[in-house]
Amino acid sequence: MSLTGTISGSEIKAYGDYLWKAEALPNNTNKTSEAFLLGKAQNAIDLVVEANTNISIADSKQLKLEILAGETEDGDFESVATIYDRTASGTPITFTAGDEIARYTIPSNVGPYIKIKATTTADESSEKITVYPAFKAR
Repeated sequence: MSLTGTISGSEIKAYGDYLWKAEALPNNTNKTSEAFLLGKAQNAIDLVVEANTNISIADSKQLKLEILAGETEDGDFESVATIYDRTASGTPITFTAGDEIARYTIPSNVGPYIKIKATTTADESSEKITVYPAFKAR
C-alpha cells in the first residue's frame, strides 16, 4: 500500500486523510466529526461519503448528512449544505459496503474548516461510513 495516496480517474485520494474512517452512524441522534482543513480550495475538493458496511435505513426512518463550515478549528460552525436527506417510505433505503452515498464539491467561499454531521432517527450504530476528501486532478 502506498503511503502517498491513489489516483483514480480524475481524482486523487490522499493516504490517511479522513473526516471519518469506518465511523458508526448515530443511534437515533446526531454526531459531528472533528474539524478538517479543506475549504477555500477553489472548488478543487470533493467530500465523499461511502458506506463502509452494508446499511439499511428502515421504513419511516431518516438518514441526513450535512456539511458544516467554520473560519477557525475551534470556532463556530454553520451548516452550508445538506448533501443527503432521505426518509425511507415503504421499503428500506439500502447501501452495500463500498457504495458512494454522497459527494459534495466544497465551494471556495466556505471554511476553511469543514465538518460532517450525520443524523439518524433509528439505531444505525452497527452501520458505518467513511468520509474523505477527493482532490480533483486538473
